[in-house]
Amino acid sequence: MGTAASDRLRSSAVDVVRRPTTLYARASCRAGGPGGCDAHAMTGLELLHACAQNVLHDVGVTTSLQIALSEWAEDSLGIAAVVHELSVSPTRPSWEAVGYLNGGDCLAIHPPAFPDGIFSGISGDGDVVVMVAEAVQDLVQVLLWERGIDPAWPACPEHHGRHPLRAGCDVDVPVLRAEPSAVADSVARWGCPTGRTSIPIGQLGTPPPMAP
Repeated sequence: MGTAASDRLRSSAVDVVRRPTTLYARASCRAGGPGGCDAHAMTGLELLHACAQNVLHDVGVTTSLQIALSEWAEDSLGIAAVVHELSVSPTRPSWEAVGYLNGGDCLAIHPPAFPDGIFSGISGDGDVVVMVAEAVQDLVQVLLWERGIDPAWPACPEHHGRHPLRAGCDVDVPVLRAEPSAVADSVARWGCPTGRTSIPIGQLGTPPPMAP
């Protein structure tokens, strides 16, 4: 890797992948719970790392892939971080899976928007989780396809894996594995675009609750 690339890349990938629940003692993106990240007084990179925790958890419990998020400070291109395989030292970021297949080795992520250096809103972290989830999803799907594995990740359980779920912050959406009247709160979720499935990001692979 060249000097310029080395200067731009300051990876904490191993920490993010191997210790996703303890990376930041003062910030945790609880995509499936109330409150979300305590985003105040955090840097953009810290928020991205915190919001990546649940996404990387979902990759780890549903695939054999090891994915990492690393800093890539290149303001002129609007890149704050990249997602890549843990075993890869990224040098060629791309914004789309097509670019990755055409010589890229990581996918780029924009910096999270915030005014005057202070993150506003109590649910804005959900949008950051979704932004990270979309990049990770693109990367995981490409890597699975390259290995000859069904790239529909994360697979929709409602439709027997025939298509992937989509990341989003939806409200008033029926929640799978809950009472028919239950609806999703405004947190980051994996959802079926045509059905009822709505699973909080970070809870893939979690057994459904037992009936009382």
